[in-house]
Amino acid sequence: MLDKKKLIIKTIEDKLASDIKVIDFNNVSPFYDYFIICTSLNDRMNRSICKNVEKTAKENNIIINSIEVSNDGGWSLIDLDDIVIHVFSKQQRELYALESLWKDLPIEEIHE
Repeated sequence: MLDKKKLIIKTIEDKLASDIKVIDFNNVSPFYDYFIICTSLNDRMNRSICKNVEKTAKENNIIINSIEVSNDGGWSLIDLDDIVIHVFSKQQRELYALESLWKDLPIEEIHE
């Protein structure tokens, strides 16, 4: 079986998320190991990515602490305990710029 991080990345790729990046918090945070950040084209795609992650997590007995979706669909957060997924619209991603907040940490680019 794929490891959890790879499984989640494949799950969001399956719903056509773009600009996927993984920030490695392994040596920094006691709360989580990775942030996975991706961009969705619209609200519908955002919700589809979230539902696919939720489905995959349940099928693989992965803990889901919470799923939060903003009213406008511009930012969703999925807390899988040691992995936190951020699904942004392009505008919200540019506004919050999480990658620049954590630029000193290792960042893996999955898709540009």
